[in-house]
Amino acid sequence: MIAFVTGLDNDSPCIREAVHQLITLGIPFSGWEAQQLLTDFPADLARYDALITDRERLRRAGAEERRLLEAFAMDHCVHIIPEEYNRAAGFTCDALTEIDFHLLAAASGLDRQEIPEIPTETILEWYLKNMEEFFRERKRFRHLNEYHLHCTESLLEMEKLGRLSPEWSRDLTDFFNDMERLIEPPGDIDGLAAWSLAPLSVERCGHRRILDKVLAAAEDVVHNWARSDEGLLCIGGRRDDPLLLAHPDSPFFGFTRASGGLRNLILNELLHYFGAAFPGLTTVSGDPKFLEEAVKLMRYVDRIHRDPADGLLCHASLHGRPLGEKWGRGNTHAMMGVFYLLKNNPALPEEIRADAAAFLDKTGRGLLKYQTDNGLWHNVIDREDTPEETSCSVLITLIFAYGVNHGWFPKDRYAAMIRKSSHALRRKFWRGCGSGNCRGTMPSPETSYYLRRPIHMYRMPLIAPALIESEKLIQEGRSKS
Repeated sequence: MIAFVTGLDNDSPCIREAVHQLITLGIPFSGWEAQQLLTDFPADLARYDALITDRERLRRAGAEERRLLEAFAMDHCVHIIPEEYNRAAGFTCDALTEIDFHLLAAASGLDRQEIPEIPTETILEWYLKNMEEFFRERKRFRHLNEYHLHCTESLLEMEKLGRLSPEWSRDLTDFFNDMERLIEPPGDIDGLAAWSLAPLSVERCGHRRILDKVLAAAEDVVHNWARSDEGLLCIGGRRDDPLLLAHPDSPFFGFTRASGGLRNLILNELLHYFGAAFPGLTTVSGDPKFLEEAVKLMRYVDRIHRDPADGLLCHASLHGRPLGEKWGRGNTHAMMGVFYLLKNNPALPEEIRADAAAFLDKTGRGLLKYQTDNGLWHNVIDREDTPEETSCSVLITLIFAYGVNHGWFPKDRYAAMIRKSSHALRRKFWRGCGSGNCRGTMPSPETSYYLRRPIHMYRMPLIAPALIESEKLIQEGRSKS
């Protein structure tokens, strides 16, 4: 056990990254269960294996504390976090902290241990505080992105279960109204992310302005975006303006991924956004073309990206040929689009509903083979030489826990997998953020690129419904035993 004593904000970047490194290395530390680090040096410091502190706290050390620290430092490792790490760019802070903490692990001679599980209610309490931070930040956004979708979806699920305060529900309504300024014909797929929320806005906000604006923007996408040779809507770019030169005020002006030259590169992320956003627009408009676009893309990814040997998805395709590795979050990007298609559109035609459930089930059977002994999945799912990755594991847990609980999949196939992953996730969260998040990527033809993707700590909003849905299966398992 390491004593962690700080004079810095527990949510500051350098502290958050330090906690991530301790979780990654399997080193228990004081303050984990309470999700609050010590501010005073313990009187029994000698019983700890090492100490982590920072310059800010050392400056305030009194004479007695100095004697305690100096005696401890004669025989134990003391790691001091420089406060300038907080001023470093995210990548720099991550890289410096990783070096420092591997040095600490090597010098202290500590064996890897299992970090204790944090109770669901503690994770949910800190998750809500993290959501408050996100919704405060949203005013600086110029367009929607996937986090608007996932944060709102997770809060809506908690609202349905009666676990949101009236104040939070009012904040959600305020966000729906704020969406209106963020909806413009996009030059990048990330801008589509939260359009699936538009049908809900009519009842919630009492007007159609948001929905009508989304429908107009979706018409623009269908008619004006570039398409691949297979006829699929692509990453970005417009047929009449492939570099967005006619839109200098767009947030996507001068943005590589808004270039129509990428039109034949089909990413799993496309299914994530079109699968989430377009089916509901068919329901509210009666126009079948939106649903048809999503289904066409789902069937293409199923046919081209899927490896028949194990059922997993390559990250992308180019001219109809698979490209990239079986990246964990890339697989779950595709699955989340199909998940939202099923969850938010109960009146789907039966053939489409069956195809969507089969898409998820085929991927799930592959995931069963590669779940680690710890209960998570690797960053490249079929490569044990990549780290375990928490964000894809959260999404897998949500999809299959929700799917089992709502009758999409047989319980005996996935219940044990979900119980195991749910317990593992409870050892990965610190104050609402998940340790073990791949910093994300676009596809590459090089395997080595995927193997060296950096891992850090970041918000994972769908942990809330993932834990709530999986808790049902855990309690059921306990009652049977």
